[in-house]
Amino acid sequence: MTEFNFEEYGRVYIPINVKPQNGTILSPIEFKADTGADHTTISKMDLASIGYDMAWIKRNVVILG
Repeated sequence: MTEFNFEEYGRVYIPINVKPQNGTILSPIEFKADTGADHTTISKMDLASIGYDMAWIKRNVVILG
């Protein structure tokens, strides 16, 4: 069983593994869970840390609103 700690303002971060842009070995990042959200996101900083550059982000961004 995995336990999660709630931080200030009720935020909870869940460690997940994602595939880097140019690799096959999963990299860990902290995913901020929002139990009241209809959609979730991963920050640009986290994407950049695993090799997804701004050009990739701009090509693949999904904006709903």
